[in-house]
This record gives sequence, structure tokens and C-alpha cells, in this order.
Amino acid sequence: TQLVPADKVVPGDVVIYTVTYTNVADEAVENVVITNPIADQLQYVTDSAFAPGADIEFSVDGGQQFAALESLTVERDGELVPARTDDLTHIRWTLTEQLDPGAQGFARFRARLN
Repeated sequence: TQLVPADKVVPGDVVIYTVTYTNVADEAVENVVITNPIADQLQYVTDSAFAPGADIEFSVDGGQQFAALESLTVERDGELVPARTDDLTHIRWTLTEQLDPGAQGFARFRARLN
């Protein structure tokens, strides 16, 4: 797959979001957390979130709480049911290693335009 800027996207198209980061501090940092909202017009593509050396969690409540997708529930018709990808509001990547000064990285996910 070649990544190019999306000039025109129509419903049903899949887009790839890439979040880049750099440690601009003079010291290594730990516990780096990157949180990205998923626009209302998009539906996360299952198993597409990725970042080298990161744990990935999701939110269904506007980024208030995060967990693995299979652990999330939502209320539908008065009962709690497993969350679906169209319920997701945010993705969070937590780096598992320290980020050295000047180090760079990326986090990525795919989403389908509704």
C-alpha cells in the first residue's frame, strides 16, 4: 500500500491516519500516551491500529475510559452489549519503552468513511 494525501474521499473509502511524534526534550521521557479521536463520519477498521512498541486501547465514551475493544460494552435498547467498531470514539497508544531525546515514531489506524 502506498500512502498518499487523500484529495477526495467518498463514502465507503478507507483512509489511513498517521500520527507522528518526536521527543523534543533534552531527556528521555517515559509513559508517553497518544490519544486520537475517531471522527463521527468514520468507522474504525478492525485490527488496523498499530504503533511499534505500543499498547493499544479504545474508548466508547468520548475518551473518558479506555480498554481493549473486546472488553468494552455499550448500552443498546436498555442492556449492555459488546461494543462494535462503530461505537469507538478514540484510540490510545501507550508507548512501552522510554522515548529518547530526538527519537521519533508513528501511530496509525484505518477508518472507513460512512
